[in-house]
Amino acid sequence: MGYIHLSEDGTRIFVDRPSGFLLEGEHERYLAMAQETFCPPAEKTLKKSSGLPADLICPEGGGTMVLRRGAYGVFFGCGRFPRCWCTLPLVEGTCQLLQINGMALYTVSRPCWKCGQTLRVRSYFPYFDLIQWLPGVEEPLQPLEAIRLSILPQLDAYLEQHCENIAERYSKTAGFSYTANLCPRCDMLQGS
Repeated sequence: MGYIHLSEDGTRIFVDRPSGFLLEGEHERYLAMAQETFCPPAEKTLKKSSGLPADLICPEGGGTMVLRRGAYGVFFGCGRFPRCWCTLPLVEGTCQLLQINGMALYTVSRPCWKCGQTLRVRSYFPYFDLIQWLPGVEEPLQPLEAIRLSILPQLDAYLEQHCENIAERYSKTAGFSYTANLCPRCDMLQGS
C-alpha cells in the first residue's frame, strides 16, 4: 500500500493510483449515472470554486481543464478550447483531482455512545471534497456519497495502521465485520 499516504498534518489522504479508488465495476456504474443525469443540448462551462488547491492540467494543451456539459453528459475539457480539443470523462477527471489534491480526513469530537468518553471520530468523504471543488455537479457525483470509512478496503487498511482507534470489528447489530472508529476507553464500535 505504498501508493496511499497521509499528509504531514494528518488532515488529507492521498491515493497515488486511481485504479483502486472505486470498487470493481463502480467506474462504469458511476459514469453511466453521470451521463444519464446531465444531457442538456448545449454545452456550458461550469464555474470552478476557488477552494480547489490544484488545477487539473490538460495533458495535451497544457491549459486548465474545466467542467463542461455536452450532449453526452458532463466531462472535463481543455480551457483553451477551440485551440485544444482534449477531453476527459468525468470519472477519470474526478479520480485525477483526488490524486492531486487528496481527500480530507474529517475529524469530529463526540462522546462514546456507551461510556460517554470524548473521542475523535474520523472518516473520509470524497463527495464533499469534489462538490466543494466542482460546484454545479452534485447530481452526477451523487453515487460517491456512499464512499466513507469501511467502503474502500485499501484506504481502510492504511488508516487502521496509521490512525489510533480505527480498526475492523464485528458488529452484532449489522451482522458483519467492518472498519470503524472505536472508543479508546471501552473499545466499542462508534461507526464509520
